[in-house]
Amino acid sequence: MARHAASVFVLLVAMFAAFVWHSSAQDKVNAPPLPQLPEVPPPIPQINSVPIPAVKQHPPVSSPWTINWQAQEGKNRLTLSLVKFPSYQITCDQLEMSVPKGGQILAAGNVKVTCQNFEATSQKLTVPLDRDEIVLEGQVLIQQGAPGAPGMMSELRAERIQFRLSELNFKDKQEPKFVEKKE
Repeated sequence: MARHAASVFVLLVAMFAAFVWHSSAQDKVNAPPLPQLPEVPPPIPQINSVPIPAVKQHPPVSSPWTINWQAQEGKNRLTLSLVKFPSYQITCDQLEMSVPKGGQILAAGNVKVTCQNFEATSQKLTVPLDRDEIVLEGQVLIQQGAPGAPGMMSELRAERIQFRLSELNFKDKQEPKFVEKKE
């Protein structure tokens, strides 16, 4: 039994020596202790929100026009069409189109408008997109009829002409004719 007690004693001493050696080895490494993690994450800080101003929305523009635009040979070329009316071909040097608040087409510089036996030239053309109206300004010249046919050509000159297509009389979409407005 003494032998057994001596074996247990040697075993305990060996375990104690291993513990002491392991503890002293950790001190030599000088590793910092691991931080303690909180059990509950910290709350997310509240940010004072700044209200974003609302963007003003314009109502959609309802236009009677169908528009086709091309750029060719340094000129803007537009085709404007209305239901039940012939198409208007427009060429100009500068072109602006805008949509808010009704919208408009603004053509400037060597403006030329053609439609079958109708031709107009001016320095500026404005087409409001919400109605069937055309405004020509600056050295306006309107020619109507068959060129080259004597007595068939009519001409009108002015600084400003404004007309509504719904007030013009078109015979089978052949030739636009101006009709006097009865008031």
